[in-house]
Amino acid sequence: MPAERVWAALTSPRDLGLLTLGRVEMGAQPGMAFRWQWGVWAKLAPRGRAGSAVWKGAVLDVVPGSTLVLGPAGGGAGPPVVTLTLKGERGSTLVTVVQAATESAEDYEYGWADFLLRLKTNLETESLEQEVLARTLVKGTPADVYRAWLNPK
Repeated sequence: MPAERVWAALTSPRDLGLLTLGRVEMGAQPGMAFRWQWGVWAKLAPRGRAGSAVWKGAVLDVVPGSTLVLGPAGGGAGPPVVTLTLKGERGSTLVTVVQAATESAEDYEYGWADFLLRLKTNLETESLEQEVLARTLVKGTPADVYRAWLNPK
């Protein structure tokens, strides 16, 4: 799948709502507030951990077509910072999620894996000849992401 289409899905409230099985309010510009309602996922959390079904914060940074950084509004306390990065090559796109450390990574790990799987499935069913590669990292730095991309195992 071309990176442009994947970027459009990751910055469109309508497409994000389909992925989260809920409602999303977001603009892809730094400083704008976002609110993601995760739909039924709160009921499917591991070991009965319902967690929060609503993720609120601000868009911290945007590099159009490649990077979206979401986190707490005003740099204060709140949800951890999450960086979504896209790298397109020959019609395919690698999507990486890097999340800042949390007290309980388990509360987020499965949600991002499911989110990436839904992204991949939704985009691939639009055109079965294209491919989206999806990976999730719960803990890491941007340098770790680039190192992994340049030196796959």
